[in-house]
Amino acid sequence: MGSASASYSAPGGVFGLSPPESSRRDSRKRRKDRPSWVKHTFTPHFDGHLWRKYGQKNIKDSVFPRLYYRCSYREDKQCLASKLVQQENHEDPPLFKVTYTYEHTCNTAPVPTPDVVAELPAPATGDALFLRFDSTG
Repeated sequence: MGSASASYSAPGGVFGLSPPESSRRDSRKRRKDRPSWVKHTFTPHFDGHLWRKYGQKNIKDSVFPRLYYRCSYREDKQCLASKLVQQENHEDPPLFKVTYTYEHTCNTAPVPTPDVVAELPAPATGDALFLRFDSTG
């Protein structure tokens, strides 16, 4: 037996060599490094882009679920834009917190948003509120 000393390495590593400096955990992108911004709105679904809902999660200590959306052109044009929608209150209309992650890179034409106009009713109808949805083009 010789006096050669060899160090033990983790399974899958090369005997006698230490693992590389960066580990698998360090190579993953962290959520906090992603560019994101928050918007509070009454109309979270009409922001000029096409979205596909891919998930929903019930949040602890919250009455409302969190909804997960990503750009409809994710596969076609590799657009990484996504958003999280969380209702904030029971008001009428309810307020939503929308967290956007990444800018759109799909360069698609904006989707026209409907104009929602609240009009006072004619005096003969009483206390009702009349909503009119107009076409913008």
